[in-house]
Amino acid sequence: MKKIPDFNDTEIWRVETTLTERYGKKVTVELANAEIRLDSSKRVLTPCPVIC
Repeated sequence: MKKIPDFNDTEIWRVETTLTERYGKKVTVELANAEIRLDSSKRVLTPCPVIC
């Protein structure tokens, strides 16, 4: 299975800007990793970057 790429600087900026516009103040975001099952019929977990 393909590796899911990390977020790049532009994507992180876009999320931060959207949250700032939505809430009217700077919102701190954190990068993390999660393991998700891409195919519900298989038990294989795939590492996936997330922004929280």
